Amino acid sequence: MYTKISPLFLAQHTAESRIIRFEYYTLDGRKLQTPQVGISIRRSIFADGHFESDSVIKKM
Repeated sequence: MYTKISPLFLAQHTAESRIIRFEYYTLDGRKLQTPQVGISIRRSIFADGHFESDSVIKKM
């Protein structure tokens, strides 16, 4: 079962949020201080407590 969320709610939620820090991880889950060469996972932590994750590719 899925809950339907209105686009207006999503727009307000993201407009009021700001990123307070980034965390970086290897593909196997080890925490990093900075992104490594290759692929890292970046976790964006927002002021309201939610987070989003994406991948980062760093070239030499």
